[in-house]
Amino acid sequence: MKTNEIDHMRQEISQWADCRNCSNEVAEAIFFIASSEKDAERIWQDPTKLEADAIWEYVTRNGLHDAADFSWGIDNLATVLQQMEMV
Repeated sequence: MKTNEIDHMRQEISQWADCRNCSNEVAEAIFFIASSEKDAERIWQDPTKLEADAIWEYVTRNGLHDAADFSWGIDNLATVLQQMEMV
């Protein structure tokens, strides 16, 4: 992949994140595991436990950073994960 293509993808992911009040890191993680933009939207709205765990691992570098520091809409990543534990 060329540098221009990577920069363009990062810009698109950043815009996607901005529209959802989402940390760029969370958006990057979602797109990393998604198979398409449609799948990314599904993950954003209703991730499976496995997907949420993968996003947590990607964003926090497997626990090196606090999940509460990353926004997922009006919540933060830690809150989203806690809510999933209750389901």
